[in-house]
Amino acid sequence: MSVRKPNGSRNVDIQRTVIGYYDAQSDAYFQKFANEVEQKPYDKAFLDRFAQFLPPRGRVLDVGCSSSAQQGNYLSAQFGISAIDLSRKNIDVAKEILNVLGKPE
Repeated sequence: MSVRKPNGSRNVDIQRTVIGYYDAQSDAYFQKFANEVEQKPYDKAFLDRFAQFLPPRGRVLDVGCSSSAQQGNYLSAQFGISAIDLSRKNIDVAKEILNVLGKPE
């Protein structure tokens, strides 16, 4: 008689693999995309337009912030930022960046 793993076990394995990949790529991703918004006028214009619809000193949730939290960093001058990501390493790097900018989470 063979014993099968419940389907949920496979999902946990996939989740660990994905999170492990993002943890391993965090530093390289940050190096590549740290100033991305400043280099992309359309993205910057979109974020400026988005900001117009928020209340003064409102809060923004950056889902999948990555290690550099590009959008969050750009908007942090005007708004409070809450950033979430699957990767603990990405969150730690994003916290460091926001602390350097004087915008603790």
